[in-house]
Parts: sequence; structure tokens; C-alpha cells
Amino acid sequence: MKVFSVIAAGILWGLMSIFVKGLNDSGFDSRQIMMIRSLISAICLAVIIFIKDKSLFKIKIRDLWMFLCSGILSLSFFSVCYFSSIIENGASAAVVLLYTSPVFVLLLSALFFKEKISRYKIAALILTVAGCILVTGIYGTVTENINALSLTGRGILLGLGSGLGYGLYSIFGTLALKKYRPLTVTFYSFLIAGLFMIPVTGHFENFKSCSFNTIRLFAGVSIFCTLIPFLLYTWGLKGLDPGKAAIFATAEPLAGTIVGIFVWHESTGIEKITGILLIFMAIIICRKSIIPHFLKKHHFKASMIVRDIIYDMSKANGGKEKRGQDMFRTWMNPPEKNPASEKVIVIDAGGTNFRSCLVTFDIDGKAIISDFQKSSMPAIEREYSKDEFFAAIADRIEYLRDKTDKIGFCFSYAMNITKDHDGIPNAFSKEIKAREVLGVAVGKSLKEELEKRGWNPIRKITLLNDTVAALLAGCTSPENYESDSFIGFILGTGMNAAFIDEENHCHDGKQIIVCESGKCNEITLSDFDIEVDKKTDVPGQYPLEKCCSGAYLGKVGYEMLKKAAEEKIFTKGTCKKILQMNEFSTIEMNRFLVTAAVSEGENGIVPGVIGNACETRADRQLVFELLDAAVNRCAMYAASILAANLVVCGKGKNKEKPVCIVMNGTTLYKTYKLKDRIEKYLYKFATKKCHIWYKTVQIENDITAGTAVAALI
Repeated sequence: MKVFSVIAAGILWGLMSIFVKGLNDSGFDSRQIMMIRSLISAICLAVIIFIKDKSLFKIKIRDLWMFLCSGILSLSFFSVCYFSSIIENGASAAVVLLYTSPVFVLLLSALFFKEKISRYKIAALILTVAGCILVTGIYGTVTENINALSLTGRGILLGLGSGLGYGLYSIFGTLALKKYRPLTVTFYSFLIAGLFMIPVTGHFENFKSCSFNTIRLFAGVSIFCTLIPFLLYTWGLKGLDPGKAAIFATAEPLAGTIVGIFVWHESTGIEKITGILLIFMAIIICRKSIIPHFLKKHHFKASMIVRDIIYDMSKANGGKEKRGQDMFRTWMNPPEKNPASEKVIVIDAGGTNFRSCLVTFDIDGKAIISDFQKSSMPAIEREYSKDEFFAAIADRIEYLRDKTDKIGFCFSYAMNITKDHDGIPNAFSKEIKAREVLGVAVGKSLKEELEKRGWNPIRKITLLNDTVAALLAGCTSPENYESDSFIGFILGTGMNAAFIDEENHCHDGKQIIVCESGKCNEITLSDFDIEVDKKTDVPGQYPLEKCCSGAYLGKVGYEMLKKAAEEKIFTKGTCKKILQMNEFSTIEMNRFLVTAAVSEGENGIVPGVIGNACETRADRQLVFELLDAAVNRCAMYAASILAANLVVCGKGKNKEKPVCIVMNGTTLYKTYKLKDRIEKYLYKFATKKCHIWYKTVQIENDITAGTAVAALI
């Protein structure tokens, strides 16, 4: 919206000739027009402020210099220089010299605001100047004037002065907006400019015989082509850096040319059309921030990686082409009928939380959850031995002693499942520290620990992954989804998926396969991902998961901001604050994205660690773009995992019987626009491109219910 407000301001300024030409025909010179339009605009603003909020009139004496500068050095100085340039050089040359203003703004912004002069802005400036030359026809006029020796040094200086004065409004306006509201800044700028022009104008005789048509023209030039566009431009400055705003405002000569063609029936040709296109290109290029260049420089890519994941899935275990991600056999299929009249102890260990409860299936197969407790996951704070680890789990479920002889254990880490449904972990993610547990049968070890404590004999402990639990919850849901197949997908602290392999990819018959997609290594890691990986307890493992799961997304965002601050992409104060920041979480990152996108709170401040580090709105926008890029990549990677599972499972060819994807995870549902983006990218690839039909569902207590079902298979 900020960009469009600045462009709209330029267009309205470009319509000024409709009113100015009529006033000139009525005998009013340019200085008189400037004086009246400034005073009328100031009076209108005074009325608006009086009605809206009288406190907007208040300014501090020590800040008066900013309004004197914006009113006199900018508005008045620019007008006097511009009108004199028209007399000295002719209209075409004056317009092009006026639109040297973006050059002055970029140079002054780099000096005062430490604004980076990127290659995008340089390209936009070149296109802007070339476009103005073609639109105004200055190339021919200059040649004629040089031949006639009529383009004087004084005339050139006046033209450059108009560009400088015009551009200074972006500088002084930005300074004033750090302390005052747009209405206040615009009111005092016009009031001071109008009062200053009274002695400059010097004669007022022709005002005595103003007709109604003259009053109407003055109102038009003052309100429609002055007040409204300056309000739009000043408001737009709040969300843009001054250099970009100055380039966007070059829509004015473009609009002026269009008015000349359609209102004044001026001639047009290929030159003017080309010039208009060049100005549009400048606006589009300028809209490209330095963020894409920064991300590209650090090898950060946001794209669908379906083929890479499928290729990794297809590689054999062992040999020259050992796959990165594991594809674990579960030796398990969905039950032929839903369980009934059964009790199961359910353990859910994954991420940072450890949950336990009792699930009772009634006679109708409805799962009733009771005795629920939640605590922290063992082995997060320090390294645990094998005995300590299983003792800690036994401690957490002691209150469920002898409730039943069947335990379903959702253990959300990479593990090989044995044919008797025990699980042997081969790697820990999410910063779990229990290396002695790797290679150990979890169910057997826990059973031994419980027996040592005097529990009644446990008949069975079934190990499974959370994605399998989600999948089984979908298969046995009372909703009866009538799907061709099911996929379980989790994006929380970690990230992985499970599907029903009916194509015998693993050569052991139909069964549920767990894809530890977070271990896929067929991806290009950015410099930020590499830095995150170095600081983890298991560097070199789970590369895809470390790009975007909840345990790491905030860390990636932190590395992005830190590197951007080191390269001075933000203003000096913001860079200093970011470099002093401690690593922030995905929760804090998401808080910033949501707050910055919805509302900036009082005085334009976004609360939180990240928001407090941003000293200007332009910096806040850059920070938002960086962190949002990390979320967008997460969405693409998650959609790619799902698309790969859809392709490999071979189902979903019939629109009436789609594959049902059961989705879960706090990162998935609570991160800024993440789920919506996943849905968009998945639909584009799976359905639009591959003609695979699916539906996504969220099932309450899916992990708990699915784990209980698994214990009874």
C-alpha cells in the first residue's frame, strides 16, 4: 500500500496541467498559483486536524527547523527554481532536470540515513532519466537549444535546483515523520511554504476579479493536485526509504504525458511510449529490494524440491547411493476394523514435551482420554546415560502403573522398527542428548525398567513415529474419510511424514513407511543453514529439518539478521542492536511477523526482541522480508515432502477418493501464513501439475488416538 500511495501521488501531480493551464489563461502566474495552492492546502489541513485531533497542531520549537526546511528549502525553493527553469530552458528540459531529484535523494539518503545504494536503485535511476528524456522529447529540444545557444548555464543550475528542492521533501519529510504524524508534517510544510511565497509573489491585483471558474480551478489545483497527493506521498514515506519513494514518484511525468495526449491532444509516438515503459520498468526494478540479492549471495534458495526428495527416497540403503533420509518399515498396516472395549497406556515423547495418558476405547470404538499429564522431555538439559533415560521415562508414567498391560509409545525420532514393533533409534534430533540409547531397543529396555519397579507384566510395548500415529488416527477416525489412502505429516519441533506403501517400494509387502524427510541431503544449504548446523549437538545430520522445523526456524532467522547486520543492510543503529541480540526462538520470530503484518502498535512500534531492534520502518520492512523468506522456504520444503509422498504412494488418481493427509504440529498451525502457503504450493504441484487429488485434515488428539490404535495391532 505504501508503494501505491507514492505512485498515486505522482499520478495526481501529473494531472496538474489540467488546472494550471486554465489558471494561466485567466492571467495568474506560476508564483501566484504556488502561493494560493499552498495556503488553501494548509487551511484544508487545519480544518481536518481541528476536527480529527487538535493535538496534531502541537510541535516543539526545537523541531521547527524541519518544517522550515520542508516548506521553504523544499516546496518553495523547488517551485521557484522549477518555474524559472521553464522560462529559461523550456518545458521539456525543465521536466527532465526536475526529475534528477531521485539522484539527489539517493545521495543525501546515503549520507544522512546510511541508506544502501544498491544496483537495483542505480538501474532504476538510469531507466528513469532515459524514460523522462523520451517522454518529454528533450533529446530533440536539447539539440535545438544547444544549436541556438539558449540552454544556459544559469538555466541548467535552476533545473538542477528544482530537482534538489523536490528531492529534499523526501529527506526532511522522513526526518519529521520520526517524531510527528503525516497530517502535522504536511500542514506545517504547506503553511510555511504559502506564507513564504506571499512576499515572493509581490502583486495581487488580478485576485480582485476572480470568477467562479477561477475559484474552481484553484480548488482543484490545491486539493486534488496538491493536498491529496502530498498526504499520500508523506504517508508513503512512513513505509519506504526516501530513495525508493523518489523513484516511485516519477509516475508524475508519465501521468502528465498521458494527460497531454488525451486531454490536450498532444502528439505521441514510439519515443513517448518507450519512455513510459522505461519509467514503469524503473518502478518495478526499484520495488526489488536488496533482500533478493542478499539471499542469492548467501545461497538461500526457496523452491520446490520434490524431485530431489523422490530421488533420495529411491536410492538404496547402503552402497554407492546411500540415501540421506531413512525410509523405515513399520511392519504395520491400518487395522481392518476399529478397536473397541480396550485400554492402552499412551506415551508421546517428542520435541520438548513428554506426554502420557490412558486411552479407553468404548464399545463403539470411541477413544476416551483420561489421566493426562505433560512434563519436559528427558535429556534436553544434559547428556543422559541409557539407565538414566529409561528411569526418567518410568518415573513419568509411574502414576499409570498396572492400568493395562499394553503400551503405545510414540517415539518421534529416527529409529528402525522391528517385526515385533519395537524401535531401535539410530539418531536423535531436536537436541536430545542420550547417545547411549542409540542402537538400543526402546520397548524392551522400558519393559525391563518397569518390571524392576514391580509393575505387572507388560504384554506389549509398541513403538511408532508420530507421523504413523497421525496416519492411523485418520484411518480409524469416526469421520470415515473414505479416502484412497492416508499420509501422516508432522511439522512441529521436527518434521517428517509417513505413507502406506502399496507399490512394494521396500520389497516387504504393503505396510506403513516412515520417511525421515528431515534427513534428506539432496538440498543446497545456505550460509545461514551452515551456521545453524555448526551450533547443534549433531552437526551434519538432519540438514532439511534444520532448514525449517520449529526447533531451528528461529535460529535460521537469527543467522539471517546477524549476517545482514554485519553487511550493514540496515541503518547503523539497527545493525548495532541486531549484533547485540541473543539467538531468538521460532516463537519470537513468529511474534514479530504476525505483529508487524497486522499492526505496528502505538507510535509505530512492534513489540518484542526483534521489533525493538528496528530503529526505522524501512529497517523493520527489511527484517520482515528476511524472516518471511525463511517461512516461505519452509512452506515450499514442507509442500515438497508431502508432494513426494503423494507421488510415491501412487494413489489419489480419482477426485472422488482423494488421499487424506492428516497434518499436525504447532509450527505448522501457528507460524505466520505457513499452512496457507503449504496448501498453495502443494496444490500447484500435486493437483495442477501431477493430477493427484488429496485433502488435508486436522484431527483432535490424533497422535494420542493413533498411538493407542497401534498398540492393539
